[in-house]
Amino acid sequence: MGTFQSLNSIVYIKQIEAEMHKAQLKNKTAYGCKLRKMNNDTYRLRKNVMSIIYDANKIVKNYDGSRLPRVEVRIVKQSPCESNLVYGYAYLGENIIHIREDVAEKDNYSLYHTTYHELVHTLFNQEHDEKCKLMKAGSERITKKEAEEIFLKYYKRYNK
Repeated sequence: MGTFQSLNSIVYIKQIEAEMHKAQLKNKTAYGCKLRKMNNDTYRLRKNVMSIIYDANKIVKNYDGSRLPRVEVRIVKQSPCESNLVYGYAYLGENIIHIREDVAEKDNYSLYHTTYHELVHTLFNQEHDEKCKLMKAGSERITKKEAEEIFLKYYKRYNK
């Protein structure tokens, strides 16, 4: 009985450590970016990104009835000394994405590409793929429909 309780305690401690790590990671920035302070405008930008994640969820639900895990979204502003090459970034396999504020503006073609690109990174632990229009490191103009189709291909590949 004592050994069983000890094992349960170890598992519980590991779960708490993992949750603490994720809590710290979602607010950790990279590439010279800074987190935007939460205000009405930041919520509006975050909502733009979240609407694409909801669309991705609908795509998955229509395909096999399942749901994507919760994805933490943060809006960041880029330092003036950094290049504009980084539209967003994700923590591989951690369900956390950061999207640059100017990219998060509504109806920006880069928003679809960037959001789906970062979702593939964070949900499927996928690195860049220079042969893939969605997952190449540089930005290539793609439509929302193309981004959704490619995202679904990755979903199918990793959820057989």
